[in-house]
Amino acid sequence: MGKVRRGKDTLTELVEALCKDYGRRQALMRGEATSRRVKNELVYLNMRLFEAAGEIVGGNLAEAFIRDIGEGIGYGRTELSFFSETEYKTQKRLCVQNIAKRLFLCD
Repeated sequence: MGKVRRGKDTLTELVEALCKDYGRRQALMRGEATSRRVKNELVYLNMRLFEAAGEIVGGNLAEAFIRDIGEGIGYGRTELSFFSETEYKTQKRLCVQNIAKRLFLCD
C-alpha cells in the first residue's frame, strides 16, 4: 500500500498564493492607472514578503525563493541548485513560515 500524502494547510496555501501574485503586484505598482491607495497596499504586501524571505535567505535571494514558493518550483527545477537539496527545502520552508509570521497570519 502506498504512502498517503497529507495535504497542505490553508496557511501554507495562502502564503503560496501571495507569493504567486508577487509579480502581478509589482506590475500594478508601476502602472499609472493604479490608484494611490491600491499601490500602497501592493507595496506593503510585496515589501513584507521580500523582507520576510530576506530575513531567512538574504535580500539577493529573496525574490528567487518567493518565485519558487509561488510557482510551486521544487529542488529539481529551481535556479537555486547551488544549495544542497536538504538546505534548499529547509530554507524554503523557513521562508514560508517567516512570511506568515511577518504578515501576522500566525504567531
